[in-house]
Amino acid sequence: MYGQEGTLSLDPTGNAVVEDFVTQAGLKGKKYTSEDQDTISIYYAFDQNQLRDLGYNTRALGGNIHMTKDVYEQNKDTIELIIRSIRLS
Repeated sequence: MYGQEGTLSLDPTGNAVVEDFVTQAGLKGKKYTSEDQDTISIYYAFDQNQLRDLGYNTRALGGNIHMTKDVYEQNKDTIELIIRSIRLS
């Protein structure tokens, strides 16, 4: 996970599948998934408006997963659990 001033440097063009996601704490965002023959890349970008409304002084908060499809398939339930457990404090 990372936060930064400015915007996330993600170009979701191409074959990325875009889905909404919500953490257990109610944080909303977009999940961008793209794959090639052997690897999967997933970018999580939290809703900037929600972050601002909650009083956080960052314009971008997100996460990035890049691994082989085999490793992802073996661990996807744990990865999803970790992402959904994110909360801001």
